[in-house]
Amino acid sequence: MGLYSRKHTALSAVRPGATVAVPNDPVNLERALKILRDAGWIGLKANANPVDVTELDVTANPSGIRIVPLEAAQAPRALDDVDFAAIQGNFAIFSGLKLTEALALEKMTAPYINVVAVRRGQAETPWARAIVAAYRSDAFQAAIRADRFYDGFTLPDYFR
Repeated sequence: MGLYSRKHTALSAVRPGATVAVPNDPVNLERALKILRDAGWIGLKANANPVDVTELDVTANPSGIRIVPLEAAQAPRALDDVDFAAIQGNFAIFSGLKLTEALALEKMTAPYINVVAVRRGQAETPWARAIVAAYRSDAFQAAIRADRFYDGFTLPDYFR
């Protein structure tokens, strides 16, 4: 997830009353609020539960921003109407935005890094091993690295 703007070129451009669009679903809202916290725009309740976090978990707002929750898929379209928008990578890509153009990116940590997961007892099945092998293959890694859409994404540790 990145923080984008069509009106400003730097995080320092934030002013009291600036509107910041954030996803309205709890997990992605938490991710967006952490970007705003890391930018120094807000304070956030420590250890807020990611499945039920809301704007009420904001403990300080020294920048005086106005947080505007909306459906995550609408964030790219809202860029002309808000000062800043926290936009998930998939919506950024499909809207022609690049993570390398974001004013700030989230710090990708667990539980937000993608993993291949299967039910217990199925990890050693041929189909599960085939998925893992494909995901870890040189061809897959080369395809991801060659696709400029993925510039800025945090890649798994095993990528060479």
